[in-house]
Amino acid sequence: MSSRDIQDEFTRAQEAFRAGNFAEAQGLLNLCLDKVPDDRDVRFLRGAALARMDKLTEGGEDFITLVAKDLQDIEALNNLAVIYGRQDKLQDALGTLLDTIDMEPTRIALYYNIGTIHKRLGNAKAAAMAYAKVAELDDGYVPAYNNLGIIQFSQGQYPKAEETFSRILENHPGDGAALNNLGVVLAGQGKTEEGIQKFRQALEANPPSAAAAANLERASMPPDQAQTAFLLDEPPEFLLIDPIDQSGAVETGEGAVEAPAEASPVTGLQDKDSGAGSLSISSTTALNLMRYLKAMTGGLPPKAKEMFLRSDARLSMEYIIAALEGHTGLFKEIQDRELAPASGGESPVSPGREIPDLTGTLDYLRKMAGSLGDPDLSEALRRKVDSVIFELEQPLPEDIADPLP
Repeated sequence: MSSRDIQDEFTRAQEAFRAGNFAEAQGLLNLCLDKVPDDRDVRFLRGAALARMDKLTEGGEDFITLVAKDLQDIEALNNLAVIYGRQDKLQDALGTLLDTIDMEPTRIALYYNIGTIHKRLGNAKAAAMAYAKVAELDDGYVPAYNNLGIIQFSQGQYPKAEETFSRILENHPGDGAALNNLGVVLAGQGKTEEGIQKFRQALEANPPSAAAAANLERASMPPDQAQTAFLLDEPPEFLLIDPIDQSGAVETGEGAVEAPAEASPVTGLQDKDSGAGSLSISSTTALNLMRYLKAMTGGLPPKAKEMFLRSDARLSMEYIIAALEGHTGLFKEIQDRELAPASGGESPVSPGREIPDLTGTLDYLRKMAGSLGDPDLSEALRRKVDSVIFELEQPLPEDIADPLP
């Protein structure tokens, strides 16, 4: 910004934005942009203000302008994807987020929003894995756990949902949304009195649950009058990256700022001590191949790359690499749960190897290697994948335990 009066206008716009006066902020930012049309911070803040007022087309234009100037503007890309998602352009949103996450793979807003898109597309497995990644990056971030529990509940996985909501409450005992949602799970399993107790606690929480009063009334009705549909407290759908402080804070789609929670590990979910150095020879071979194949996907032809980036195999690859590297927290736990074979089925991985769907993902990548322009490289990669799959499928000697995390 080139002058003090422009800086003053921008400061006033920031203050108005913080106070929720988005129309006032937009007016001040319009004045700034008339004078400094190329200023990134002014345009970014105006795009966020417009989005808060549901002026999605106009807000999207600001973020498109920023991305056109800098193809690696992570914040603008994330917020553009949020606008696409709110416009129900779900594939556009997902494509933008998947491209962006390759540039900054530790930004929780990106994984959270990917989870939301998959949830709205009906892909519960992929949504659960994305929310699990958020929890792995910031295991104190409650909305990710709440979303995970809601997905489990919607899939009829009541014990898993009960466990997830209970884990939130171990470190956040006064979380109204988690208390209410746990009450819904309990009441849904016929544990009405336990559910009523949670609904009452949710009403006394700070802030209280938005749905607990209605649920308490429904749960307290005589059986012949009872309504079976209880209300869940849904976390924010999307996260806009904070235009005021981009150091890592995020904002909900409703405009309330949520800074990342301080480290408050949920008991039993995270143990980073076991690293890749503890892997067996076969597991190390698989890890090295998976890393190579991941790097190789960047060189695929556009159509093949787009298909891979949008596939479940891409998510499986990310999670398998993390598990092989020794990330044993919720990230790994959800992978085990969500990718485990159906009841009665057999895992493609030898007993004792805790990496579900590893050979299936490797087989997908083997086929994908055929899309490479160099036929000799394609054939070499296919032979290498076949070799690793064969090695992984061999039974383990009885006296040797494969020390996978």
